[in-house]
Amino acid sequence: MKRMKLSAMMATAFAALALVTASATAQQQPGKIEIVGGATYDWGNVAPGDLKATIEVKNVGEGVLNVKEVRPGCGCTAAPIDKNILNPGEVGKISVTLRASTSTGPLQKSITVTSDDPQTPVTIIYLKANVKRPFRVDPDWISVLNGKVGVESAVTVNIQNTGEEELMIFPPEANVTATVRFDLTTPKNLKPGESTPLTVFVTPTKTGPIAGQVKIKTSSKEMPEKSVDVVGSDVTAAGNAPTHN
Repeated sequence: MKRMKLSAMMATAFAALALVTASATAQQQPGKIEIVGGATYDWGNVAPGDLKATIEVKNVGEGVLNVKEVRPGCGCTAAPIDKNILNPGEVGKISVTLRASTSTGPLQKSITVTSDDPQTPVTIIYLKANVKRPFRVDPDWISVLNGKVGVESAVTVNIQNTGEEELMIFPPEANVTATVRFDLTTPKNLKPGESTPLTVFVTPTKTGPIAGQVKIKTSSKEMPEKSVDVVGSDVTAAGNAPTHN
């Protein structure tokens, strides 16, 4: 009986020792980082605005992985991760927000992930998108040079349909420190690729600078309107030349 008890105690001790050894060995094994789906996230063709995505970081190693830092490449990108310590097989999620409201055309940014993976301590995730606008205004500002009070100046911009569907351009609206009128008084339809000039007539009502915006309104659901800045300086009384200090 004593021998049986001794054998049982020894078996238990060996099992405990094996468990501790296995645990210690696992702790000594390094973690290994993997970006689920690949290290490039491509939104494809998108409208201007905030782009969002969830990128998963997985520990495919045999030990614990410490994600030390997730650093966006620019201030236009936010990328917090929900957990930094990943056990084997565990996944951390990076919530990505890329602000692309002012971008046009191909866009590429990056996120740098630093971990204690001995083989890949630094991993770069690339963010890509092609920001397509349904229309563009060229130039995208209206500048009144050497204006005179009561004297009308004409400035022409070009509106182009850069989308894939027909676009209706409606008469613009103005909020400017001057009197403004437009040659577009009825809606105009533009087929894809077509463009039309828009002439803005600005009449200063007082001396000093001109400031404000013209709002171009369209039938686009993605971009129903666009505000264009109106600027001007050195507005003088009629018959006077501008002076500079």
